[in-house]
Amino acid sequence: MKNSKYLLLGFFILALAGLHCKKENGCLRVTYVDGYCFKRKASQVYFDKSLSFTLSSNSGSNGSKVYAAALINIPEEFRVRGKVFYVKVHYDKELDVIDPIACPANIAPSLKVAVCDWAGDSCD
Repeated sequence: MKNSKYLLLGFFILALAGLHCKKENGCLRVTYVDGYCFKRKASQVYFDKSLSFTLSSNSGSNGSKVYAAALINIPEEFRVRGKVFYVKVHYDKELDVIDPIACPANIAPSLKVAVCDWAGDSCD
């Protein structure tokens, strides 16, 4: 009985951790748009599919639907307008904070900020 209480407590802690930091599965295709917040080195990107932290937009080529977000930790070689590459990301609610003093007011405040854990030219 005592062990089951600890097991239940462990599951509860894991569930809370899962709510705090959501890792998106797999390798995701993105298109680099532009810098978003230069002091945080955040960049605006478009994803091909909807994720828990993306904002839907019709800004793709030919008016196609894309899903926008800001990413931090994108390696410098991928920060080229229009560059298509692949990422592995996670969303952490505590990191989704853009300081209005550190970032210009003319950027879209509605984008959520996620973390780029890995970037490459392909998923291989």
